[in-house]
Amino acid sequence: MSDYMDRTLNLGYAVGSLILVSTLVLVLIIWSLSEKTLSVTDFRSKRGELFYWTAILFSNTLGTALGDFLADDSGLGFLLGQHLVTH
Repeated sequence: MSDYMDRTLNLGYAVGSLILVSTLVLVLIIWSLSEKTLSVTDFRSKRGELFYWTAILFSNTLGTALGDFLADDSGLGFLLGQHLVTH
């Protein structure tokens, strides 16, 4: 998804990251409002579990997009960009 936004849609990693973080926040807000919890250990419905996996999908993709942004677009390079994302 990160590469699709960057390379196919030509949005760049920064814009792609902004879209992903906005979508993640939206998923978390809707999840919280509809389920009245953000618990990851006690799902009350299949819908709650779907929100969980959707949040996981966007957060993992966001991590990739931010790492790519730091490594490619920020000028930090792969070594320092990877260090900043993982620590």
